[in-house]
Amino acid sequence: MNLVSLALFTVVALRSPSAAAIRYRITPDPKTSTWHVEMSIPSPPSPPFELWVPRGTPGAYHLAEFGELVEDLEAKNADGKALKVEEIDDPIRWRIDPAGAKGIEVRYQAKDASQGPIPTGRLILDMEANRIRKDFAYLTPASLLAFIPELRDQPAEVELVLPEGWKVATALARNEAGRFTAPSWYRLEDSPFLMGPALVTSEFKV
Repeated sequence: MNLVSLALFTVVALRSPSAAAIRYRITPDPKTSTWHVEMSIPSPPSPPFELWVPRGTPGAYHLAEFGELVEDLEAKNADGKALKVEEIDDPIRWRIDPAGAKGIEVRYQAKDASQGPIPTGRLILDMEANRIRKDFAYLTPASLLAFIPELRDQPAEVELVLPEGWKVATALARNEAGRFTAPSWYRLEDSPFLMGPALVTSEFKV
């Protein structure tokens, strides 16, 4: 095996999909303009670790502290026992001690980012932030979904729990379980979702 082949083999090995996926279960609530997020982390890193919500979106060259919109974040082990969670400011993030748990569950909710108190230009925010209306919802993962910096190369799966009759459009493919899949956080953060009873964008009013 020459050096080029060895290098390619190493890259493929490092990006192997054998690592367990981090899973998100997302429920938009049009009545309250609230997102409910459940995050399953099968193999948390060495304790304590930090959980972040992005501070901006790909291609937007300014800060948008989407973590400010997160409320009631909690973490539990597989037995449902609450884990220690410390919220840290400036920038906002959470330090979690898994206490030896092999897998943990994180839950939180967040308000519609397009109507939230994020100090940035309104026009830019409307293009990059999530929003929920009575007849549609738009999600940019970078404006809502938390991530662990050390695990950004792990695959991710997304399950959407939608109102009856709603459909979804996204560039991500679905697996056999019906979840949308991304090979890493980097792919997920740049893959928006459009949801609603109709998927013709001209029918939606933002």
